Amino acid sequence: MEDDDVAVQDPYAPDNPGGNPEPALFMQCLLGCLEGEMEALLATDVNVEERGRLVGNRWLTPLAMAAQQGRVHMVQRLLELEIPANVHAHQGLILHRVVRVGAGDRPAVVKLLVDHGADVHARDQAGFTPLHEAADQGDAALARMLIHYGGNIMARTNVGETVADVATIRDVGLGTHDAVLEVIQTETLRLARKVAFAMGLHERLGEASIVNTLDKELLRMVLEDNNVID
Repeated sequence: MEDDDVAVQDPYAPDNPGGNPEPALFMQCLLGCLEGEMEALLATDVNVEERGRLVGNRWLTPLAMAAQQGRVHMVQRLLELEIPANVHAHQGLILHRVVRVGAGDRPAVVKLLVDHGADVHARDQAGFTPLHEAADQGDAALARMLIHYGGNIMARTNVGETVADVATIRDVGLGTHDAVLEVIQTETLRLARKVAFAMGLHERLGEASIVNTLDKELLRMVLEDNNVID
């Protein structure tokens, strides 16, 4: 598909198709710069949402580029501006991009994005949440973090795959996703016990209980309640 024919729903379509494809702030977030250089540029009232497209021919905001590159101090600075960079740009898929193809200290970037309002329940065009992306990548640490931020273990993709389904499918022949599956089981049981105790149903959960022996209705309520988080 040619750039001029990008569909309106494309989260990486340009806001300014006639603009400069290499804005200065975008380039700094792509290549990195000294902190003073970024401050000097921000002092010129630069447009912090102006997109560039030197990566994969996709138009990315400076925040999305800095987040993808793992430039933690840049992400933090952009999010703490008087008028912060839009954490919901790209149809709320910046978090997905960090989990899928991010570099550097991804947990620190994910924390910054979520602490500033990124939606852990956002879905891409395939119905993937950021937690599905972590399962797809076999990243147990990010999966645990996203679950603790309220990521729904039982959310389903457009073809009905849960997070565990995605990890299981990707694990075939790879043997690299067992840790994610362990996190999912551990966190599911933790949430189930927490809610069961709050509901006075903890007697149903003995010390030796495992997820698949729990009362089905209780488990359904636990897993579908996005408010049950630490």
